[in-house]
Amino acid sequence: MKTLSLFILMSLFTVVHAADSRTYGPRQASLSIGGVPSALLYDVGGGSAFGEVVQEVMGNEFIVKKHLGTIKFEEFTLKLGLGMEPSLVTWMQDSLSRASSRRSGTIAECDLNNAPILQREFQDALISEISFPTMDATSREAGFITLKFSPESVRRVAAREKCFLSKPKPWITANFKVELEGLDTTRVSKIDSFGIKIKIRSASGRVGGQESASPEFSNLRLTIGNTSLKGWQEWHDSFLIQGNSDERNEKAGFIIILAPDLKEIARIKLDNVGMIKMSSTTGIANDRGAQTVVDLYVEKMEFIPGK
Repeated sequence: MKTLSLFILMSLFTVVHAADSRTYGPRQASLSIGGVPSALLYDVGGGSAFGEVVQEVMGNEFIVKKHLGTIKFEEFTLKLGLGMEPSLVTWMQDSLSRASSRRSGTIAECDLNNAPILQREFQDALISEISFPTMDATSREAGFITLKFSPESVRRVAAREKCFLSKPKPWITANFKVELEGLDTTRVSKIDSFGIKIKIRSASGRVGGQESASPEFSNLRLTIGNTSLKGWQEWHDSFLIQGNSDERNEKAGFIIILAPDLKEIARIKLDNVGMIKMSSTTGIANDRGAQTVVDLYVEKMEFIPGK
């Protein structure tokens, strides 16, 4: 009996494994917006339908009745390179500058021969997050942007569309520089992960719809070598300690993303930057020597792709 049970279990494993090989083999994917090819995708998640469970007490009954209420859709989470097309860049920029910039489009998944496998169409999506990875001068990791958006509806359609295989722009997260007016930024060796989040809420007066709130820009955390701190310390003392923290004493600048040949491939514009904190590190636990961690607030960011 044990031998039979083991045989059955092994047979089931073989069937499931074979199905997985057909269904979840190596893939490539792309995003189109409004019928226009927009980006090669390095990872895709989300987009599934789910029902909200409603609970009701019926009279004096002890049991609480449950049924499905509104059907909603998970937000999509995409991993992007920097080789995106204007249709996507414009959507990202619009989402940061005005409320409820909606887009409809398609996510296509193909096998390694670019034969279509799966195609999903989404309607009236709103961007909910744009995030950038940690940038570290000692890193050898490839850099990707994470984009999240919330669709009002998603449906599977016949897989006819081949994936848009744009030429990627190589990006290693060690290749970056920071510019901040009036400060020596040549010794900035690390920027912790940062980004923009936009809360999505039910739309008033829009049946079954949604709308976006104002974008929330994360703080920045920079790690800086102690040999270039004079200007930073002076700004810290004036802005934070002496209270000269009005808009006239805030800074503007850029985080610039560089290709392996150190040519610019994108930049993030920073407006109304203020000092929050400076703290020193001993350098005992690493080989970089003593450094200083600087925390900054940013009132607005704007993503600007290279030419």
